Amino acid sequence: MCKHISFATQRTVLQHLGARAYRQHDAVAILRSPILGQIPELLGSPDRVLRTRTSLLVGGLLAHNFSMEVMSGIIGRIIPMLREANDPAVQKALVEISTHPDCAKAVDTTNAFDRIPELLESDDAEVRWKACAQIESLVRDRPIRSILPAIPLEKLFGLLRDESPEVVHESMTVLTRIAKHPDGAAAEVASPNFPIILELFESKIENMNRRACWLVDAVGKHDLILIPPQVRQILAEKIVNLLDEDDEDVRYAAMRALRTVFPYHPAGFPTWDSSEGE
Repeated sequence: MCKHISFATQRTVLQHLGARAYRQHDAVAILRSPILGQIPELLGSPDRVLRTRTSLLVGGLLAHNFSMEVMSGIIGRIIPMLREANDPAVQKALVEISTHPDCAKAVDTTNAFDRIPELLESDDAEVRWKACAQIESLVRDRPIRSILPAIPLEKLFGLLRDESPEVVHESMTVLTRIAKHPDGAAAEVASPNFPIILELFESKIENMNRRACWLVDAVGKHDLILIPPQVRQILAEKIVNLLDEDDEDVRYAAMRALRTVFPYHPAGFPTWDSSEGE
């Protein structure tokens, strides 16, 4: 974009391009235009609106699987700059790129995951949410033992108290995925923030009590993982209380968690009619 063009004009152009980028045929045209090579410069613009709209443009282009073949040449230049930026708008561009499966190699090469703890503490809820999604992508695509030391479990547990329900749900998604691996479950139980999950059994966030049961069930499936005694007692009470919930899905999740973690608990052998809910 020519340097003599005003910020106002550039903003308008980028807003238009960002909206078009989500349409495949328009994205092809954008990828073939000179604007592609100017993305790094625009992300470093002194104008915050330009940075924001460029970030949205990046997200739109990454929505198409074919985009990465064309964009791969500039990814390596974009990521190092994003790592130095403190702007939430630019951080969004980083997580957009980092969570794209075809960007994994470029992201690893530039150590972009080093900024995850900082992104999780962002004032912008969308950045926190996408940072959690970035971790989920990492856990899904790589051996857990190789990445576990870099995962900020304490911060993830802390986000279970986040003011944004979306962030809480995404953090829970990540923790549950990690807990499916024995090493991951052991690390979670050893975390000083693990007891935070006890609060979620009475959470007002939709489906969170059920998801808390899923997390406990995932942890409990590993025989050698021992939940601390002081947590186990309260945990059993929380789970048993959910057996009286009106929501059948919540009751089912609670029963699964109870039988997994507390196989000999008397509440795990109810006398209700098995045809209930059919």
